[in-house]
Formats: sequence, structure tokens, C-alpha cells
Amino acid sequence: MRKILVLLVMFVLVGCTSQSNVKFKIGVLQFGDYASLNDTLQGIETSFEDEDVELVVKNAQGESANIMLMATELVEMEVDAIIAITTQAAQAVAGVSEGKIPVFFVAVSDPGEAGLVMDGVTGVSDAAFLDDQFELIKTLTPGVKTLGVLHKTGDPNGVYQTQQIVEMANKYNIEVLVQGAMEISDLSMLAISLSEKVDAMYLITDSLIVANTGLIVEAAKEVGVMSYASEDGQMEYGVLATSSISYIDLGRQVSDQVKRVLFDGVDINEVEVEYPELVVPLINGEVAQYFEIEIPESFQSYVK
Repeated sequence: MRKILVLLVMFVLVGCTSQSNVKFKIGVLQFGDYASLNDTLQGIETSFEDEDVELVVKNAQGESANIMLMATELVEMEVDAIIAITTQAAQAVAGVSEGKIPVFFVAVSDPGEAGLVMDGVTGVSDAAFLDDQFELIKTLTPGVKTLGVLHKTGDPNGVYQTQQIVEMANKYNIEVLVQGAMEISDLSMLAISLSEKVDAMYLITDSLIVANTGLIVEAAKEVGVMSYASEDGQMEYGVLATSSISYIDLGRQVSDQVKRVLFDGVDINEVEVEYPELVVPLINGEVAQYFEIEIPESFQSYVK
């Protein structure tokens, strides 16, 4: 009888220690394994590392089929909140959660166009500071009169960014040539053909373009055309320059929103959509040298 009691006590203790004692469980759904999205996740993780919180991170690896499955899994886990990284992830989570779980998006360019302005949903947009981008373009390459932009056909992020670029370019007397692509197989040929018609390429942050930055940059380089980018995660592929937001900071910013709702008890519907707080120019010195671009003294500190 004594042995049975001991075993029962041990079973209860083991059972208790296996239970999660964290105060909050937060789901994170990341669309793909891209530099900017990884930086966003890093910002989120560092924001909660000293908090009584468990992060349940799921990465769809760029596969749309995985998004709905993983969004459903997080909702069924009854997490206390979900952070969705990118438009596709946010749309899936918002649809599946049906307002039952607070949803926070990040790395979404146009929340309104993406249908994410609704009760129970808020977050941080990654809309680029285009004035800064075009000032950088005109400073480094004043001879640029035409700009090429590729985007994924039908992607709300890509469509929105392209529209904004066209409008801003008019202020700087730059013509923008736009080309949509459906699949990776289209990009190489389209990148070369578009690069042949423009003075520079501008890379946006929709899923197709971010995943294939290197391919586009190399195609443009083959015909003697440099590339600018929307964010610093694309710099490693041979981009000339960007005036970039920090996606690590975006991760921290959206985490602060989550804390206000979960820790401070603020109604999520009172938390307004926020935008990046800071941009920093970055210039690839080797690429500038390759294209024989003289960098002004005032920009030397931004050369990497």
C-alpha cells in the first residue's frame, strides 16, 4: 500500500511539473525565413525574454498552404494573443481567430487594403519612408531618370508599395516602369528585360521579391544597372543602398503593443496602428565602387 501511495504522489508531482506556469502564452506566426522577418522575430523574442511569457513560434517557410494550418493550430491552442509577421500571416490569423484572440500584425505595408482594420486586430506597419529613399537615390545617382519595380501579381503588399513608389517618384521627376510576376520562374527573364529599360531597379518587400532579391540584383547587374532596396535585409545580395527601417525595432514595437493589452489590460481596440519610428541610410561601398559612384562626404558614415 505504501508503494502505491508513493507512486501516486510521484505521478502527481510529475504531472504538476509538466504544466506550464507562465502567465501568458503568445503565438507567433512567421510567413517565411527571410532576413527582415527573422529580424522582426528577433525583436519580439528579445522583448519578452525577461517576461513571464511563453512564445509559440511557427514558421510557414514561405508556403501559403502552411499559413492556414498553423494559424488554426495557434487558435486551437487558445494562446492569449497572436503576433502575425507579414500580410498573409495576419490575414490568416484574423480570419481563423474570429475576434476571439487579440491579433497583432507586423511587417504589413497597408493594413487597410489588406482588410486588417477591424475589431480585435492592430499592429505595426512597415510602410517605407519613401521621401528618404528618393532623396538617397537622387543624392547618390542624380542621373537616374527611370526606375524599374517588380512585384508579385495580386499581392496586396506589392500593389500598395508600387502605387506609393509611382506617386513619390513623380515628385522627383523619375519615371517608374512596373512589371508584375506570378512565379519565381518569371523573375529572371522579367528582371533582365525590365533592367534594360531603366537606370536603376528598386526592390520592394513583397514575398516574391524579398525571397529572390539576389536573382533580381544579379540580373540587373548583368546589364549594368544598380539596385536600391526598401530594407536593410536585402543589402547582403549586392544592393547599392537603402534608407531602411529596422525590423528588429518593429518587432520590439509590436511587442510593446502586446504588453499594453496583456500586461496593462488596455482594450486592443484602443491601440492604434503604428508606423516605423526611425530610418537609417545604408550604402554598400563595394557596389558603389563597382558602379563608379562617388559617395558624398556627408554620407560616408553610412557606408558598410
